[in-house]
Amino acid sequence: MKKLENKIERKYFTTSDGRKINLIPNWYGLKTAWPYGIDNLKEWSEHIYTGTPTHPTGYIFFVNKLTMFNYFYEMINEHFVDTPKKWKRCLDIGTGLGFQPRLMKAVGMCEEAWGLDILDRSGEMSNELMANSITDFKKDMYDLSSPMSNRVIKVVANRSIDMCIDYPVSTPYILTDKSDYSLDKYVVSDFMKWKPGNVKFDIITAIFVIDFFNISDMFEKLYSLLNPGGIFFVIAGNWYDVFGASMNLPMDSPWLHSRLSREDLIRYYYEVRPEIAPYAEKCIYFVDSHLSPIDYAIKASEKGMKMITYRRSKSAVQDLVLPSTTGTGATVLYSEVVPEAKIINPNVSAPDLFAYYYTMIFRKD
Repeated sequence: MKKLENKIERKYFTTSDGRKINLIPNWYGLKTAWPYGIDNLKEWSEHIYTGTPTHPTGYIFFVNKLTMFNYFYEMINEHFVDTPKKWKRCLDIGTGLGFQPRLMKAVGMCEEAWGLDILDRSGEMSNELMANSITDFKKDMYDLSSPMSNRVIKVVANRSIDMCIDYPVSTPYILTDKSDYSLDKYVVSDFMKWKPGNVKFDIITAIFVIDFFNISDMFEKLYSLLNPGGIFFVIAGNWYDVFGASMNLPMDSPWLHSRLSREDLIRYYYEVRPEIAPYAEKCIYFVDSHLSPIDYAIKASEKGMKMITYRRSKSAVQDLVLPSTTGTGATVLYSEVVPEAKIINPNVSAPDLFAYYYTMIFRKD
C-alpha cells in the first residue's frame, strides 16, 4: 500500500440518520506514521491483528512496564489512604510476562500475586532476570555514566509524557536483594470463561486490555471475583482520541469516528476510502465503542461497583487542530465536532477528545 494520499473528491459524508459530516481536505494525510516505524495502515493492521501476534520483550520493554507500575503505585497511594497496608491476593488481567502482579508482591502490596493471560508467557522472564533488570534500572536512571542511561531516561520521559504521569520513578528503591518477584499462579485462560471456584481477590488490575471485552459483562465478572471493598484499577484506550487511540485510524476529518455510529464509520471507509477499508475495519477492534468516563461509571454502578476516581491522559493533538494548518481550530471543534459527537453519546465532553488513555479506579460496594 502506498503512503496516504491527500486527495478527496467529496465534501461531506452522509450518516444513516441524514446528517452531513464535513470532510476536510488534507486532514487524511496528517496520519502518516504508526508505532514501530510502520508507515501505512495495511502494514499496521497486519502487524497487530494477524493470527500470529508479536509480543515485545527485553530490557526497554521492562523499563516501560516499570514506569507504568510506578504510576499505578502512586495513584493507589494518592487515592486510597484507607486501604490495608498489604492486600491478601491480587490479580492482573492480560498479564503478559507478569510484571504487574510480581511487582505488587515485591513492593509489599499483596501476599499472593496472580496473573491471567489468554497466552502463556510465564516463562519469558525469570525472577533472577527481573531482579537484575531492577538493579540495572537504578543505575541507568540516575547514573549518567551508564551506557544505557540516555536511552532509559528517554523511554521514561516519553512514557511519562504519553500518560501525563506526574510521579518520579521511585518504586525501584523500595526493592532490595530480598524482594520476592515470584508469581503464585499464572492462569492461561479467556478471562470471561475463567472459573476460579471460590477464590476471591482484593485488587484486580487491567492495563490496556478492557477494549477487548464487553464492559457490562466484564464488570459483572469483576464483581463476582472481588471481595467486598475490593479494588479494580484499569488503564483503557480511549475511543475518542483523535485517531481512535490504539486503533490508529486515518480519517478525512478530525474525530470523525466520534461523530459516527460504528456501522456508519465502517461504511465511510468503504464509500470514501475503499483502498484501505478492509484494514480499517480490522483495526476497529473495541468491543464497546463511544464510551466516556461517565459511561464506565454508569456501567460499573449497574453491576454493584463504584467509580472512585478517573484521570485523562492528554493526547498531544494541539498542533493538529491549528487553523493555520488544517482549518479545524476551536470554531470547528465546538461548532461541529462536539455537538455531533454528543448526538452519538450525550455523555462525551470536549476534554474526552483530547485524552489518549483513561485511568479509572473502581470499588466493589
